[in-house]
Amino acid sequence: MGDSISIDLQLVTARRDFSRWTIQHSIWKSPEIEAARLTVEGAFIDLHLRKLAIPPALAQAVFEQMPRISTFQWND
Repeated sequence: MGDSISIDLQLVTARRDFSRWTIQHSIWKSPEIEAARLTVEGAFIDLHLRKLAIPPALAQAVFEQMPRISTFQWND
């Protein structure tokens, strides 16, 4: 135990309004050794309406700045 790791992420696909997206996380044991790669598909949900929704402007701005994989595609 006590090992240091680093995690990076890249946007794989997204709708233009960022209501749905796929993000790939890479977990590194060292700069040369990738320990795991996780792909997560997600969506924003309005908890009051209990249905999928467009995220708030702040979340959209974060997604706009997120690094994108070389094969990134808009999923409209």
